[in-house]
Amino acid sequence: LIGALYRRERRLAGGFDASDVVLYRRVFSTPGSLRGPLNYYRALLHPLGRRHARAARGRRIRTPTLVLWGERDATLHPSLPAELDRYAEDVEVIRFPRGRHWLHRAEPAAVNSAISAFLA
Repeated sequence: LIGALYRRERRLAGGFDASDVVLYRRVFSTPGSLRGPLNYYRALLHPLGRRHARAARGRRIRTPTLVLWGERDATLHPSLPAELDRYAEDVEVIRFPRGRHWLHRAEPAAVNSAISAFLA
């Protein structure tokens, strides 16, 4: 499964090579290595997480926020950034027209430049 996922992403995004697939397979075959990633997704569905989300409704993040968005992400719909100003008072969205889910892998120089400029 890991090999197929990263091979697919390599074809789509150009951000992974065969040595990356070997590394990810080795890392994710270590006992307990999937606990964190799986718990992240489980928390999205957990009732406590939904209760916190309801409690936070109406509150907005005041800290300046940067979002780097790959418009060709097959996982996250391109319309989602349009909703971010509901949650953050000062949000800047930089869109990458050719970017996919692993934006930092496919366009590392552009991502690093955007983050550096934001933090400066």
